[in-house]
Parts: sequence; C-alpha cells; structure tokens
Amino acid sequence: MVPSGEARLPYVYLRPGREQEFLGYLEAAWPGQFPAVPAERAIRAGLFGQRGIYDKLPNRVGDMIVIPQNGAYWWFGARDNPLLGRHGGLSRTEMIIPLFSVVF
Repeated sequence: MVPSGEARLPYVYLRPGREQEFLGYLEAAWPGQFPAVPAERAIRAGLFGQRGIYDKLPNRVGDMIVIPQNGAYWWFGARDNPLLGRHGGLSRTEMIIPLFSVVF
C-alpha cells in the first residue's frame, strides 16, 4: 500500500513481522534521511496531542511514521510534482506557521 499522511511525514502500513526489514531498507537506500518510529510510540509521546486522542488515530497513522530529515520528502505515485515547497515535518522551521489576517 502506498504510504498515507503527507510527503514530509508519511505513515506506513507494514505486513506483520516486516518492521526490521523496512527499517533496514530505509537505512540502506537513504542513510540517515528517513528515520522511522513505531506509530504507537509517536502517539504515546504526544506527537498528535496529549489529550482527547481520536479513537481511530492508530488505524490512520499505520504501523510506522517516517520522519524525513534535512528537507527530504517522499513523493508517492507516478504523477507530476508541481509543489515548490513542503511542510508538515518536525523541523523547527516547519513548525513555524505564519498567520495572515484581513480585517474588514
């Protein structure tokens, strides 16, 4: 299955017992660029908030959450990639969101 989530924080669904094979592949293919953590660990650590976690969240975030480093991202599918920028990662600059307001 194609990862879900977004290119800067993809959620991966794995077949049971394939976690180590997946982690080994990431490190062999892209050394240091795509560390991954078990989704359950990320939920417990508060990545999705501390309280009021949606009961279907574990199903939506899959088995592993990949955390691309240094501007890396995954592009899923054979289609054009027109975006000039990316967001959604956990780097300091990606977590700063500007607020624009118009008063009438």
